[in-house]
Amino acid sequence: WPTQIATWMARNGFQLDRIPEHNQRCALIGAGDAPVIVSPADNAQFKIRRGVDLEFQKILLDASVSNETHTIYWFLNRKLIYSGDPGEKVFITPVVGAHTLICMDETGRSSQVTMTIGE
Repeated sequence: WPTQIATWMARNGFQLDRIPEHNQRCALIGAGDAPVIVSPADNAQFKIRRGVDLEFQKILLDASVSNETHTIYWFLNRKLIYSGDPGEKVFITPVVGAHTLICMDETGRSSQVTMTIGE
């Protein structure tokens, strides 16, 4: 299934056949669709609200993936911040500055967005 449809189906309880995991000794990047970052949007701009605890200002990281994806990896400014189930909700605490966010699957397919967080 295309990434957006597979993600929607999985989140809505449809049973999807999983494609077997990619052989980890294979150096090739898998064919097919890379994860599509849904949130945050590319070039998103956020502003930290004064007087509101950062716990309540977290930013959702969300990506649509194909039904062959078993694990995704989120990198913030080239640092791994999450690895696990693509259906898991992941949030980050905002930090002022310009940031690059990358989402990669276990076969090496990836996409990236940039975002800016101001005061």
